[in-house]
Amino acid sequence: MNGLIYLMCTAEQGTDTISLLIQYAVYIAIIIVGIIILGLIRRRQKPVSHAELRKRLGDLSDWIGKAIECISEEKHGQYDFLRMMQKLIFAADKLIYQTAILADKERDSAISNIAMTEERAKSLLMEFRSEWKMVEAGSDTEKLSEANELIGQSIAAIDRILERDRLLNSRRIKKNG
Repeated sequence: MNGLIYLMCTAEQGTDTISLLIQYAVYIAIIIVGIIILGLIRRRQKPVSHAELRKRLGDLSDWIGKAIECISEEKHGQYDFLRMMQKLIFAADKLIYQTAILADKERDSAISNIAMTEERAKSLLMEFRSEWKMVEAGSDTEKLSEANELIGQSIAAIDRILERDRLLNSRRIKKNG
């Protein structure tokens, strides 16, 4: 492909209309592919809605609850434990990113506080993962429970934001209707 572009750029400028049309077709194709890639990138970085954020927080809380059950019943091996913890940390990290983008877009300090709470929960998950030898011996899930409580606080905060949104929408409807 690079050789083709190089040849088109360095070729003698003749009066051959077919070569000129081929050059323009390749340029148009490159522009269209670039626009499609930019569109995909933009769609990927679109912030989530408040309801979607609430759903993802609930899912993370459920996953942490299942991890607590699995660890307390000792139904895990070393590999399964590390894999489970890595999935939880990755999900928390992704949720922090999405929440931070939403907070930046809306410039809402309440959503920023949710992101900070999620960050604290992620750090507890990371501490718990690093102490896996003690977890296998004693099955102490205190840090996981604390992380789940922090996610519960985030859920309560997003519920207040959703209620605020409902009130604002009902006022708008009454005012305009």
